[in-house]
Amino acid sequence: MNLIPQKLDAFLNKHHELARKIVHVGYGLFFIAIALLFGLHAVKVLSVIGFFIFLGARRFKIFPRMYDVYRTTYGELFYPAGLYLAAVISATTSIFVISALILALADSSASLFGKFIKSPKLITPYATASLAGSGTFLGVTLVILFAATELNIVEMTPSFALLLGFALTGSEAVSPIGSDNLFIPIIAANVLSML
Repeated sequence: MNLIPQKLDAFLNKHHELARKIVHVGYGLFFIAIALLFGLHAVKVLSVIGFFIFLGARRFKIFPRMYDVYRTTYGELFYPAGLYLAAVISATTSIFVISALILALADSSASLFGKFIKSPKLITPYATASLAGSGTFLGVTLVILFAATELNIVEMTPSFALLLGFALTGSEAVSPIGSDNLFIPIIAANVLSML
């Protein structure tokens, strides 16, 4: 009866980064649902609560697997801060949703592809990104931006979407210690709110 949870626990114990990215995607989708159901004020309140929960979890080592990765990261603190600021900046709920989707899906995909596919790396003093990861981030971001354009959620030319995609990809590639979780939604919400 307990076999599936044991196998899942063993798998996630072996693949910490995958477990972190499952939480990363789930957290983003949760906040997207909150924005759509209850509005951006609820996002602001819950992201502040989330920040303090993660701060306490870090301080008291409540979720030790969350920190058992090969690099120093404070992404779990930057994530709710980024969502909060994106909710403040976003001109509409739809813009927040696009920004949060890019953070949840493109960033997670980049991390996983970058980790599991061997490719040249960009190494800066504070961050390491791979060509596979950055290419994946750009591709997922462009799919989200083009879908938002096709669904008439935002109006932008394909060249502008490419420019924004490259800007977000560059930010993700060079952001140290998980700060891409802060910068990606802020940049996306700010630029999209100006359209």
